[in-house]
Amino acid sequence: FAGVGTMGLEAVSRGAKHVVLVEQDYKIFSMLEENIASLQCGDTAYAIQCDALSTIPLLRAQAPLDVVFVDPPYVMMKNEAPRKRVLSQLNEVESILADDGLVLLRSPINPEHTVHTVQGLVGPEIHKEGQGMWILFYGKTSRDVES
Repeated sequence: FAGVGTMGLEAVSRGAKHVVLVEQDYKIFSMLEENIASLQCGDTAYAIQCDALSTIPLLRAQAPLDVVFVDPPYVMMKNEAPRKRVLSQLNEVESILADDGLVLLRSPINPEHTVHTVQGLVGPEIHKEGQGMWILFYGKTSRDVES
C-alpha cells in the first residue's frame, strides 16, 4: 500500500527513525526505490515488495512500532472480503505495536455504517477528512499498556 512512498517518505523528512514501506506492484515498487535513492534516505526508509496483508511485513518490521499507517486501495475497503483481510492484518500488528503506538487506517466508507473494529485493539476513534474519507485511529487496550 506504500505506492511511491508519499506518506512514508514524508515521515522520514519529519524525523522518523525507521520507516517500512510495503508495495506489491513491481512498477510502483521500482519508483518507490528510486524515490528512496534520490532522497538518500535508504538508511531510514526500507522498502519491501510483497503483499501488505501477508506475514512478511510483520516479520521484517523492527518492533515495537510507534505508528502504523495503512492506506489500502479504496476498492479493498468497499468490498467486505478484502476489508475483513485488512482488519485482520491490523489485529496481527497488535503484537508488534508499541504500548503507546497508534494504528491509522484510511477508509472511504463511513465507519458508522460498516464495522471497522479490530480484535485486540481499542477503537476506532473516527475522524472525517474531506468528502468520503475517514481516518480511523486504533491503540492497544489499557490492559496491554499497564502490563
